Amino acid sequence: MKHALTAFLVLCLVVLGCSSRSLVGLRSDLVVTSAIERGPYLDVVVQDDDIAVRVFIDKSDAECVAVMAVDQPVDYANRGLAGRFKGEPGVCNPVGIGDPFIRRLSQPDRIDRSIIPRGQATYQRIWEDDTHALLRGRFPLVGKVGWVGGEDTVAVVQTNDGCRRAIDSGVASIEFRARGINTLALVSGSGLCRIEGLIRPL
Repeated sequence: MKHALTAFLVLCLVVLGCSSRSLVGLRSDLVVTSAIERGPYLDVVVQDDDIAVRVFIDKSDAECVAVMAVDQPVDYANRGLAGRFKGEPGVCNPVGIGDPFIRRLSQPDRIDRSIIPRGQATYQRIWEDDTHALLRGRFPLVGKVGWVGGEDTVAVVQTNDGCRRAIDSGVASIEFRARGINTLALVSGSGLCRIEGLIRPL
């Protein structure tokens, strides 16, 4: 049930276009709706009636885990790339971003959409389950979405057919698109493997 709920919320984030423009300044009355373990991290969705955001936190950070517990109300402050969340247990600074943070710094009106920047990513799989994998390594082009640390970053991808070859190979082209859901994607013979999250290594 948790995986189904998370899939629905992510669908809202990447397909229905839940806007990141309303997540600016200070926001209150947000609620944590999902928190799923992915290796050493928790994959967390926070939302209210008109916005949903996906972030990743260090699951060994007790204060952060308490703040981002499911059904916990939180306040959001627009500090840093992933913001800061505050709840009754304390304060949580996420260590990773998902949508809409990955897409919010893309500025398609200022970019020639006929040009798709490409680089080469090299990485190792550090964790995998039946739905997602964590890949740690070098991911050029992540600076296009404001992420710092592309020389050593953890990327979150699904373990579907489109990603399987990229996951297993340890090397793939990476592309950046200013429009659409595949903002950052690994490219293999199986097609595009969308990068759903970027996380700071622990």
